[in-house]
This record gives sequence, structure tokens and C-alpha cells, in this order.
Amino acid sequence: MGSTSRYTFTFEKLVEVSSNDFLGHSVAGTLFVLALITHFYNYRKGLGFTYWWFLVNGYLIHLYMDGLAAYFEYSKTTHYLYSQMDARFLRDDKMVAIVSIGETFVMGPLCIIIALLYKSSKQEHNLLREVLILVVSSFQICGTVVFCAQPIWAGFIEQCGAEGCFTFSIFNIFFFWFSFVFCDSIWIWQPIKEIIKSYKRLEQLIKPQQQKLKKN
Repeated sequence: MGSTSRYTFTFEKLVEVSSNDFLGHSVAGTLFVLALITHFYNYRKGLGFTYWWFLVNGYLIHLYMDGLAAYFEYSKTTHYLYSQMDARFLRDDKMVAIVSIGETFVMGPLCIIIALLYKSSKQEHNLLREVLILVVSSFQICGTVVFCAQPIWAGFIEQCGAEGCFTFSIFNIFFFWFSFVFCDSIWIWQPIKEIIKSYKRLEQLIKPQQQKLKKN
């Protein structure tokens, strides 16, 4: 659904939508509390960036922003902002549906499981964690590619409108160049980094097992 005037954002409209978004704020608050419970459950210090990456991805990005809030519209505020970034959120787009449903019911829970597995020191849990990191990171890359492929093919008409992507208005810079191009690219290069790091950790976990088998 393309339009000749892509951006209809106003701060007045944002305030109006947000002030009537009790459900969205409640969902956000509930997930924030659950994230705190997850973090402090079997609390351990110094868990590192990868732990935080998957904890935040699980609750904030996959479950809330891309899933419950933007696609399922449990948050009118987030849905309004996402629709300014990408007009596909204003209609029943199949690619957006596939990615968002996958994020809500698969990616989000798996990221939370990975974060919880960081609390365990058991060998089998560490192995499972690294395997899940490889799987989830691969899904993140694939999901981003699927989400972005259609707009690239269509010339970004539902992201920039008929005026094109190089107007460099404040809304064009924020909603397209920052929110769509830059933020989506994070879920390409960061998962690649996580795959590389996880593969190295997995090698370190498997080597002692291989040496034991050789001795036996």
C-alpha cells in the first residue's frame, strides 16, 4: 500500500495515541517485570554482552516490539511508530506476518531460554546454549533478510513513499535511514558475530569430551 505522502507523523498524534494506550503500557510493564525476574533468577555477575543481547532480544525486541506491540497491535503507540517506518504494518502483509509470528512464538522464547542457560554451569546446559545461539542467530539473519527483501525488490515504496528515500527530511532520516536501514542491519552483523563467538566456545566445550573418548 504505497502513498504519495509517506510520513504522517506528528508529536500531537503520538501523545494522543500513547495517552490512550493502557494495554500497550501494561504489556510493556509486564514484560519488563518478567525480564527482571529472569535476570535475577539464580543471579550471577559478569554474564557478558551475549547474555544481555539475548535477554533484551527475547523480551524487548522479539516478544514486545516486533511481535505483540507492532504486529498484533497490543501497543497502539508502537504500532503507530512502526507504521511510520513501514506501511506494511498497516495491512495484512504475509512477509511481515511470517517474521512477526516467528519472532513472537519462536525467537522470543528461545532467546529467553538462552539467557536462562547462562545461569547454569552444567556442561550439557552450556552445550545446549551454544547450539541454540547458533540456531537463533541464523534465524535472526534469515528473518531480517526476508523482512527486507520485499521492500528492496519494490523500491522501498512502502518505506519512503513516491518521493523516494533520498529526501533526507527529519522523518526520512529517522524512520527510514535510522530505524529501517541502520537498525535492521544490526540483526545481520551482530548475529554473525554471535555465530562466530558461539562456534569458538562450542569447540572449547567439545574438545575435552573428544579427549576423554580418545583415552577410553
